Amino acid sequence: MMKNNNPVPRGMTGFQNLLNQLPDMVFTVDAGGNFGYVNPACIFVTGYSEKELLHMNIFDLISTDYQEIFQHKLASHLAGEHSAPYEITIIGRNGENVNLEFNVTRTETAGSPELIIIARDIKERISVRNKLHYLSEHDALSGLFNRAYFEQEINRLELEEIVPLGIIMFDVNGLKLINDTMGHAQGDRIIRIMGSILQEISVPGFVAARIGGDEFAVIMPGMDEIKVSTTKTRIQNMINKINTNDDGIYLSVAIGSFTRSSIEQPLEMVLRNADNAMYRAKLFEQMSARHNILRTLESTLSVRDHMTEEHAERMREMAIGFGRLIDVRGDDLEILALLAVTHDIGKIGVPDEVLFKNGPLNDYEWEIMRSHSEIGYRIALESKVLASIADYILHHHEHWDGKGYPYQLKGNDIPLVCRILSIIDAYDAMINNRPYRSALSPAEAIKELLNDRGRKFQPVLVDKFIMYLELTQGLEIDRSKIM
Repeated sequence: MMKNNNPVPRGMTGFQNLLNQLPDMVFTVDAGGNFGYVNPACIFVTGYSEKELLHMNIFDLISTDYQEIFQHKLASHLAGEHSAPYEITIIGRNGENVNLEFNVTRTETAGSPELIIIARDIKERISVRNKLHYLSEHDALSGLFNRAYFEQEINRLELEEIVPLGIIMFDVNGLKLINDTMGHAQGDRIIRIMGSILQEISVPGFVAARIGGDEFAVIMPGMDEIKVSTTKTRIQNMINKINTNDDGIYLSVAIGSFTRSSIEQPLEMVLRNADNAMYRAKLFEQMSARHNILRTLESTLSVRDHMTEEHAERMREMAIGFGRLIDVRGDDLEILALLAVTHDIGKIGVPDEVLFKNGPLNDYEWEIMRSHSEIGYRIALESKVLASIADYILHHHEHWDGKGYPYQLKGNDIPLVCRILSIIDAYDAMINNRPYRSALSPAEAIKELLNDRGRKFQPVLVDKFIMYLELTQGLEIDRSKIM
């Protein structure tokens, strides 16, 4: 620490070494604000030399915003009034603001009043405070204002009686489906995209907020109906542009608005009308939105896993052929064929590192992989086309002996189409290469089916499936060699 030769304040002699080592600024000013003593920390913080400071006035350092405040404080201190610590901002030699907390004590030197001021740098404290203040008003995920701030602004703007004033309400369609199937990381990504859109269209005075899990709103003071409509069109165009990108995102948003044209219309009514308009749009768009989201899920799965797509097509051919052989007809055959190509749709929710692992899965990874039947069930419930087979998607990994998943159904409690599918699925998986093993020969695969006859698979269906393979694929199976 640099040496300090200017006189120590009266009453503080003997503390020279302590004052020199303190990280806090310690200085004195007279009734006019002129410096009488400065410790080394003052030199370090302000960037001015000791000589320069002792020829300066404290008001030379205090920022414009705090000049009047300190003028009043100086007068009260000199009058002997006690004051709690308070914040002051000074400007250093480099032009940067320094946030300080002043703790002031009045004393006298040679009969003249003098102030001893201890000033602590509170930059970190202010940074934390500002962050907490930001979080109290903002939604951390979207970066928009939160519901509490939105409601506060509604109340404030009501008192200002601003006309015109538009409110646009938004509801992201299918967000729960995306969270349930593709994971919350993908749902969070959509929330952030929506936040970016609303920040981009906002101008000073607008209040863009996330007011619910999938709901957003923008208050637009001074905007008439035409300008509000133009803004809605701009937002929809931005959404459409996002949906043309081939990155696995489909953003579907119901939008409704209402514009206040008279102070006789309370903002509560404007908000309610905008909300009603949004829900009308949501009802109108809901089926189309779900369809497009499901198409995106299917497309994303296809892009991620071409093997799954090829597997589905082979499954469909075998399901129809085997189904006909065992006299599955009409609607049941259609259900079996549809189940054959969609039973693995839940794999969209399985992370790449599990789905494509080059080796056997551990217990934890198997738990994740097994979740695909339940994820697929939730996806199917959202689809008009797949809702009728949702239960079959859920149960396509149940075993004849009751040791399958997810509900350990046993025997004939397992739907017939699931019993059929499980055999076809296992056979196709075995005769094709997987990330962690090479394909088996048809004979080796049939041997595995027979080993699981009565355990995973219904015995009579295994026998009939082998018959189907003999008839359709020209296989000559010597049961004595594989039993």
